[in-house]
Amino acid sequence: VVSTQSTGGMYSTVNFGAGGDITSKFMVQRQQEPRGPFSCSAFFSGWLDHWGHKFAKTKAEKLAAGLRDVLEFNNKTASVSMYMFHGGTNFAYMQGGRGDWNNDTTTLYPRLWGKMTSYDYDAPLSEAGDTTWKYQLIREVIANYSKTYPAPANTTKLEMGAVPMRSLGDILQLVKAMPQYAPDLVIESVYPLPMEQMGQNHGIVVYQTTIPNDIALPADIDIELYGDRVYVMTESGEVQISSRNRPYKTFSVNQRTLYLLVEDNGHSNTGHVRYSYKYYQKGIVGNVTANGQVLTHWTASLISQFFPRGPYESQSSETLTAWRNTLEHIQNLNREADTTTDKTIDNTTERKKGRGKRTGRGFIPQIWTSDEMKIQQDTYVD
Repeated sequence: VVSTQSTGGMYSTVNFGAGGDITSKFMVQRQQEPRGPFSCSAFFSGWLDHWGHKFAKTKAEKLAAGLRDVLEFNNKTASVSMYMFHGGTNFAYMQGGRGDWNNDTTTLYPRLWGKMTSYDYDAPLSEAGDTTWKYQLIREVIANYSKTYPAPANTTKLEMGAVPMRSLGDILQLVKAMPQYAPDLVIESVYPLPMEQMGQNHGIVVYQTTIPNDIALPADIDIELYGDRVYVMTESGEVQISSRNRPYKTFSVNQRTLYLLVEDNGHSNTGHVRYSYKYYQKGIVGNVTANGQVLTHWTASLISQFFPRGPYESQSSETLTAWRNTLEHIQNLNREADTTTDKTIDNTTERKKGRGKRTGRGFIPQIWTSDEMKIQQDTYVD
């Protein structure tokens, strides 16, 4: 049970889910508001889904019974607003995350459980806008208190099948091309900067530096703080991965050119956020050392600024020119070396597996237009 605190003379309400004693829940509101109407401003129909956790589910029968308890409370005078009634979608890296402190002392800073791009929430109306069994049950409950109307039919979904995609090459080829084709998105600094200080609040940044000759190889690489997943790479093609939710890890590299690709898992927007702001910044936050010596003179490539989200048609001419020139450059490199490979991603197969195919450290830019796909149906992909 969560009580909404009164601010500026606003009336305090209470938020809760189904189950338990309904009187004790509303008494939490009475502690804030001695008199006035009983109101549940967020009656939870489900819950958020986080990467690494099981899908959150609330039984439809339990939700319907809980809703009935609210509507019957205090001689049927209580009000209720359901959260969520209709599931939704988080786009790109705007999904947010749940801040938490790990009691395991092997980690040095708060964990962050990134939310999924799906915000289905196990709601009565699904992310795709379809009615569910949960919807049918709560509709039957509401019919005892108010007039109801027939629900529209669920929409027909477009069967996308296998989507052909091409891996253009190594992500480091993109990094090396950006100083020529997108110089404004390459930032130089003495020490690595967080994403926010470089004008990119979400997504992916690749940091690059050179390990000085006076540091022996192989070198142990330690990163003071990063948010939220790091890929340690060298020219040899090796990739080492860790995340802020895992025990602290020292990386070993045997080449002097060091690349750190850092991906954010969403900014903390629920849970505990009482710690210093630095723990919630993205990218590299602090020093990187090799055999205990601080590494300096860094270059950062703002990958997610290079591929901004949004409709293709809405991109500026400068962005489209940078895309075209850079991708053509990389294609030419791989055509000469004959290293380009085709990748086909079958949505149905990968959905059953529960994970996508790993393609090393390549990148697969893909642009679809409605004309090319001849879309005449809902394009929601489950």
